[in-house]
This record gives sequence, C-alpha cells and structure tokens, in this order.
Amino acid sequence: MVNIRYVRERLGLKQGEVAKAVGVAQATYCNIENGKSAPSVDSAKKIGRVLGVDWWLLFEDGAELTPDEERFLEDFRMASAEEQAAIRRRLIRSVNGGNYDTRRNDSAGAE
Repeated sequence: MVNIRYVRERLGLKQGEVAKAVGVAQATYCNIENGKSAPSVDSAKKIGRVLGVDWWLLFEDGAELTPDEERFLEDFRMASAEEQAAIRRRLIRSVNGGNYDTRRNDSAGAE
C-alpha cells in the first residue's frame, strides 16, 4: 500500500479534511491510513483523487508512488502558499463536486 500519510502530509492536508472529502469518519480514515483497515473500492477511489495517487495502490503491498506522483508532490511543495491552497481545493472538489469548503481560515481560501 502506498504511504498515504506521507502523501497527505506533503500536501498539507489534515486527516479530517481528507475524511470529510471522502465521506468517512475521521477515525475510519485514520484506520485506513495506519493500515488497520482497508478502504472500500469507492473510498479508495476518492482517497486517490484527493491525494492525487492511483487508487489501486491502496490495495497493493509494497506499492510506491509513480515518478509522476513524486514529481507532482515536489512541484506542489515548490508552489506558493496560494497555489497550494488552490490545488488542495481542486483535488477535494474533484471528489465531491465542490460541496466541501476547504478554506482553512486563510486568505488564500477565496477563489
């Protein structure tokens, strides 16, 4: 399984933000992230979209990020805070059609 905690932290997302976007309880997402339980296929697809990784990697033992995924994370880390906030919003909106407000009390929250 790809280390989704690593990816989430590199994207600057909190467990609760990913859980809310995916539509699961934070405790459920925490168990998935820590390998205590496996996500459903539907949840894995949503987690993959939020984190920008292939969803099937959540089921594959020893899976690693692809070079494109690593490049995406590196580019993300090099982006400005405003660009990062916009990317986070787009990733989460890709899962739920924009129903989740990702603004985190920062000035970059408005589009």
